[in-house]
Amino acid sequence: MVERCRARHVIGSLFSQVGEGAGRAALVTGAPGMGKTSLIRHAQELGEDSGAVVLTAVASAAERDLPLGVISQLFATVPLPPGQAEALSVLAGVPAPVTAKAADSLYRRLALLTQRAPVILTVDDAHDIDAASLQCLQHLMRRVGALRVLVVLGERADGGRQGSSALTADCLRIPECTLIRLSPLCTECTESLIAEHLGEDRTARMVPALRQASGGSPLFLQALLWDRSAEQLTEALVGGELFRLAVQYVLDQLDPDALRVARALAVLGASATQDCLDRILQLSTAPAMSALEGVGLTEAGQFRIEAARTTVLEGTAPAERAVLHRTAARVLHESGAAAGQVAQHIVAAPAEDPWTIAVLREAAAQALADHDANGAATWLRRAYDISTSARQRAEIRVELAQAEWETDPGAVRRYLTDLMDDHVNGRLSHGQSMTLITYLLWLGRPEEAAAILTDLDGSRDELSGELRVRLDTTHVWFAYFYPVLGAHEHAAAPDERTGLGGGVVAVDPHSDGALVLSSLLLQGPTGGALDAAERLLEGVVLHDPPVAPAMAALVSLIRAARLDRAAEWCELLVRGAGPRTPLTRALFAAASATVES
Repeated sequence: MVERCRARHVIGSLFSQVGEGAGRAALVTGAPGMGKTSLIRHAQELGEDSGAVVLTAVASAAERDLPLGVISQLFATVPLPPGQAEALSVLAGVPAPVTAKAADSLYRRLALLTQRAPVILTVDDAHDIDAASLQCLQHLMRRVGALRVLVVLGERADGGRQGSSALTADCLRIPECTLIRLSPLCTECTESLIAEHLGEDRTARMVPALRQASGGSPLFLQALLWDRSAEQLTEALVGGELFRLAVQYVLDQLDPDALRVARALAVLGASATQDCLDRILQLSTAPAMSALEGVGLTEAGQFRIEAARTTVLEGTAPAERAVLHRTAARVLHESGAAAGQVAQHIVAAPAEDPWTIAVLREAAAQALADHDANGAATWLRRAYDISTSARQRAEIRVELAQAEWETDPGAVRRYLTDLMDDHVNGRLSHGQSMTLITYLLWLGRPEEAAAILTDLDGSRDELSGELRVRLDTTHVWFAYFYPVLGAHEHAAAPDERTGLGGGVVAVDPHSDGALVLSSLLLQGPTGGALDAAERLLEGVVLHDPPVAPAMAALVSLIRAARLDRAAEWCELLVRGAGPRTPLTRALFAAASATVES
C-alpha cells in the first residue's frame, strides 16, 4: 500500500518492470476528487510516450447491466493483425456470469498485443463496472505476471457509494498487484501544486489558506487556483465558478445518506451538531460526516468554505430545504438552542406552530439588545404573519415599530393609527404604551402623547416601580421637547416625584438622566446639575450607553456652554457607536455636530 506522495513514482516503477517482462497491476482508491483519474492519465501518458499499446475504458453506472461493456471499450480502438480477430470472437454476446472461455480469450488477446509492445490497460470508475467485465479483469490480474501488461484500475472509496470489494480483496492477495490509496494532499504536495500556478515566491504565503479551503483535495485546490489569477489571489478565498462545479461533481459521487447529511449541514450552518443531524435525518450520521470530511468538504462538522455550503444549498430542491428548515427549527427548539438560531429556520420555511411566535419575539428582543434592528424586524414580521390573535398582533406591531424605529424613525408613521387604536382598546401593555409616547413626541404629535400620559397617570397604582420611574422620565422628556404643552410638568420639583429622587448615582441611568434634565428645566445649568451630568457620562459612556440619559447629560453641558467637555464626551460616544443602530449613531453624530457648530 502506498500513499499519494509516492503514487506517480510507483506507477512509473511498475511500468519499468513491465518493460522488463514482469506484468504488474495497481488498484488506485480514494475519495472523489482525490486524483484517481489524474493518476490513471499519468499511466496512459507513460505508455503513449514509450510506444506501448494503451487500452482505456471508463465504467459507468448507466451501463452496469451491459455484459462486457467495459471489455468492449478496451478493445474498440485497437485493431488486431489479420487472422487474430477471429480467435477472440467468443467474447461477443457472452452473458454474465462470464465463462472461463471468455476470460481466457481476453488473456489471449492481450498476449497477442504484447508481441508488438508492452500494454497499459486502464479502467477508471471501476466501482461501476459490469459483472462480466469484472470477472474478466479479476481473471487477468491473477495471471498478469506472465504478460508484459500493466493494469491500472481506479475505484472510488471513503466518500461515495461502496466500490467493488472483490477488487480490493484480490489486490491484497495478488503479489503482482499494488494498492495505491490517495489520501488528502500533504503540505509538500500542496506547496508543489501551488508553486506551479503562483511561483515559489508566493507559495509559502498562500499554503495555509489554500490547504484549509481545499481540505487536501487536489480537485478543489486546482479549482481555487484556476478561479483566480495570481494577481487577484488573496488569503480571503471565496471560491468561484470552477470551485462550485468541482463541489457539485463531488456531491454527485456521494451516496444518498452522505448527500442528505451534506444538505442538512448546509441548512443548519453554524448550529449543526452531531445530535441535531441524527435527530433531523433520523439516522446515524457519523459515517456520512466522515465521508464529507474525507472528500475535503468539511472540517469539524462545518463546511470549509462558504462557497461549498452555497453550492449544496443551491442544489437542494426548495421542498426539501423547507422540510429541513422546519425539522431543524423543531429539533433546535426542543434541544434548548438560542432563539436566534431557531428563528432563522422558522423564517426560512413556512411554519405556523404556536410556539414559533414566542421564539421569534424572543429572538427579536435579543437582536435589539445586540443592536441588530434589521434582524429583529425580520423575526417580528414573520411572527406578525403567523399570529391570529388581535392582542398578540398588537403587541408584535409595537415591537416591530420599535425595531424599524432604530433604522428609520419615519417608518413608524405607518403604524401609529393602528397603535393608537390598540392603546385605546387596551391591547397594549403599560410599557408598550409608554414606547408609543416616544414615537408620538418624535413625530410631532404631542396632543396624542399627552392623552396617553394622562391615561397612564390614572393607572399609576397598577404600575411596577420600574414602570413608575419610566413614566416620570417620560414626563420630563415631554416637558423638554414641548415646553408649552408640558409647562405643568415644571410645577413639581424632581425629588417630589415618586420615581425620581435621591441624587444622580448612575445606578439607574434613565432615572439619573431624567433628574439631570429636570434640574436643567427647573433651575438652569447649575453647577450641581453639570457635575451630575459629568458623573452620569462617566458611568455609562464605556458600557454601551443608553441614548436618552447620555443625550440628557450632553444637553446640560451644551446649555451651560461647556463645549470643550461636551466635545470630548461626544467624541467618545461617536467612537463607541460603531456597532449601534443607525438611529443611535445619528443622534450622537448630531450632538457632536451641534457642539462643533
